[in-house]
Amino acid sequence: LMSADDKVEGDDPVGVDDTAPTPDEQGKKVYIGNLSYDIDEASLKETFEQFGVVTEVILPVKRGSGTIRGFGYVTMASVQEANEAIDQLNETELLGRTVYVSPADQPPTRKYQEKVKEKHIGTELYVGNISFDTSPEDISTHFENYGSVLECSMPKFRDSGRPRGFAFVTMSDEDASHAIEQTDGVEFHGRNLKVNKSSTSVKNMKLFVGNLSFDTERSTLEGLFGDIGTIIDCYMPEDKMTGKPRGFAFVTMLSDVATKAIEEMNGYELDGRQLRVNEAQPKGGYGGGRGRGKY
Repeated sequence: LMSADDKVEGDDPVGVDDTAPTPDEQGKKVYIGNLSYDIDEASLKETFEQFGVVTEVILPVKRGSGTIRGFGYVTMASVQEANEAIDQLNETELLGRTVYVSPADQPPTRKYQEKVKEKHIGTELYVGNISFDTSPEDISTHFENYGSVLECSMPKFRDSGRPRGFAFVTMSDEDASHAIEQTDGVEFHGRNLKVNKSSTSVKNMKLFVGNLSFDTERSTLEGLFGDIGTIIDCYMPEDKMTGKPRGFAFVTMLSDVATKAIEEMNGYELDGRQLRVNEAQPKGGYGGGRGRGKY
């Protein structure tokens, strides 16, 4: 199965992919809208396998946060199987949400757009610095003290399934403002929550972590930086020929937390080696000095 982190640009609330199906996919590729943020490719594949052979699953994600964008694409082995899946799954419930299923080359109906708009009334909050022992139910119950929770999701790392230390909670505009006032900076399960409107929470910083021991595992790195604050993403490149780690990694965190991580982790000894930690620079970007990681 393939992921599609870069397949779709922008944040169209309807989620229409402007890339039409290939001739071979014509009639076989299916669009699924209004998906739960907790769904993954394996679950979606299993749902569609009731109607035939699934050849591909795509779940586009938001840049920076890595959370899915609420829609996806499934390609079936035949047109007949795709039509059967559409007939049986359209406007049915999947993980607590009514999904809308249609051919990928046909735009969602006006009825669907109106329902999606209705579903997203309210304010989405970003809740950061969550304890890894906290469940979505814990967060939802906690925020229900300040109003009605319309939706709550807690993203996880795709490979390990471990929570990523943050969540998204949707409430009415009034309740959301009240929740921010009452929960931002307040201790919950041993950690001080960082709560704000999600649109203001996307200022991230990618860190270069160099001089890693070849024995260091990504889970160790995630745990080390996770003690400082929320990890948005952690990537440890491997040698294409040998599959062995290349001795460095990239860790993405919220900007203020990332600055703190640089201060605390640069020079820190891990698995017998002193880490080099600084802000990563895009290839061809400024800096270019020694020890500056590029991506």
